[in-house]
Amino acid sequence: MSFGGLSSAFRVRLVILAMALVGTVAAGVVAAVAQPGPTGDFLGRRGTTLLWGGRPYRFVGQSVSGLIPCAAATPSATGSQASSSPPASQSPSPESAPPRSPAGPVPDADLEDLFGKLRTSGIVRTWAPPGASVAEIKRVVATAKRFGQRVTLVLGPGGDGCSPAAGPEWYRTGYEATLLPWIGELVPLLRDEPALAMWELAAPPPAGLTVAELRRFYDAAGAEVHRQDPNHLVASGSGGPPAGGGGDWQAVHESGQIDVVTMVDLDMNAGPAAQLDTAKAAAAALDKPLVVTEIGVYASRDGDPGASFDPSRAGETACVDWRTRAARVRAKLDATLTGPVAGAGIVRTARGGTGTACTVAVASGDDPLLATVHDYTERTPETTPAGSPAASPSLSSSASPSVSPSVSPSPVQPRPAVPGGLTGKPGNGQVTLCWQPAEHAAWYSVFYRDTTTGQDWQRMGFPVSGTCWTGNLYTNGHRYEFKVRGAGPNGESADSKVVTVTPAAPRPGAVTLTGEPGNGVIKLCWTKAANATGYNVYYHDVTAGQAWTLMPYPVAELCWTGNLFTNGHTYELKVRGANGDGEGPDSNVVAVVPHA
Repeated sequence: MSFGGLSSAFRVRLVILAMALVGTVAAGVVAAVAQPGPTGDFLGRRGTTLLWGGRPYRFVGQSVSGLIPCAAATPSATGSQASSSPPASQSPSPESAPPRSPAGPVPDADLEDLFGKLRTSGIVRTWAPPGASVAEIKRVVATAKRFGQRVTLVLGPGGDGCSPAAGPEWYRTGYEATLLPWIGELVPLLRDEPALAMWELAAPPPAGLTVAELRRFYDAAGAEVHRQDPNHLVASGSGGPPAGGGGDWQAVHESGQIDVVTMVDLDMNAGPAAQLDTAKAAAAALDKPLVVTEIGVYASRDGDPGASFDPSRAGETACVDWRTRAARVRAKLDATLTGPVAGAGIVRTARGGTGTACTVAVASGDDPLLATVHDYTERTPETTPAGSPAASPSLSSSASPSVSPSVSPSPVQPRPAVPGGLTGKPGNGQVTLCWQPAEHAAWYSVFYRDTTTGQDWQRMGFPVSGTCWTGNLYTNGHRYEFKVRGAGPNGESADSKVVTVTPAAPRPGAVTLTGEPGNGVIKLCWTKAANATGYNVYYHDVTAGQAWTLMPYPVAELCWTGNLFTNGHTYELKVRGANGDGEGPDSNVVAVVPHA
């Protein structure tokens, strides 16, 4: 089956995605953060669940266009909003080239305002295609990091890309000369950056591609990203399967180079996308997380019943008012975030407008949909009203009742207070910090330095939502200093007091020893010592007045036989468990007299 054989409604959705409406910023349901990536700082996965800091993580975010300009951007005649409002008299064309990014970077104040108003611990998805400014990519990631966010970067053309629209030929062979070199240039620069959530290979592909062609693209591009960056997940960037049959879509996503499968929902209704059940079944069969990267409902401040996003579905895609859109998206999120669905993002532009034009993208900071996303909490069986469709239990252990769409932003909080009572506890390559809650703190920033190596102060890549935190991969025996700041949308507090922690492996436990004589031979056996990787044998010849002597090599097993002992002499022996951090206590001493 060719991917050109998809239903017409689904093909419209794919074409819409090529029109540069979107990019992803997250700020919503943050459930907690299980078995992370290479370290606890990187986003990971276990089966269909995303993981952050070793715990399940689910999010609601925003797909934001216009964040990253081209390296040599030129002014666009259409501007950043033109793509979100196709004329009602024409359908988007599959061959339409995406509009170019705005001529200049998003001002610092606007960028900080965007990230500063997002819910903490969120994910930001936006485009970074070939030709994008590397400096601006780094600036966006750094800004997100300062506000406790992560960024997903879409590598291929599409969205507000800097390169021409990617037709079928680009997915067949054209990517080899454009995308692969770009991966080699950009990906290594961010491979060690935990503020990067994941890489997404490309925008949803056009019709006309076979399963084999699209699978070949995902295999090659995904393999190159993984080769350059072993730390981060790779998402496909697919628009999703046809509503009735996802066999081909599932076959494409069987690629071992795809960690996260994606789809979009531009159905405009108050329920889940028509193909969601198909996508969820495929994701469950693949044992991979599913992210609905884009949810959009056509709307303006006051609505316009005479305008529609897709003339072929005029009744379903009419331009509604902002309040109606906020309610529809709220209902979509409740219906969508179940099972293998690990996250979702609404459509937004980085450069806002007045809100009078109909668009699927949030283009004004006072749109109530932003408050809906920021305050969104998954419904639990206890909070779902009688008669409402049941949703899966929240991953958060502190889920609150469902929040109705708000029409005003949350009140600005005062600057956070300094956290008090900071304590540090060492472990095996591990440090656990705890502190007292700080007034007005929405999260906490942790700072550390290795004083053994003379390291400067470092900020942990991501904020902590609670008042205890455990970090791994510290070097046993090194002396570390830590401090904490209260943080929130209105800034950070001053530093807390500094605590010093020296991680260490637990010393081996005690052993119980028995000895047996032979002809010039002594055989010892002992019980296993907790935390021991080997054992040290000590002996001395009591008859000859010898001092205690350590055998020159450790013993890995629980029994040992020594030769060349003098028959008739009394020997005393003892054993200690050992590991890389030292020895345990002495065992009991046994006296053995070898004899013929």
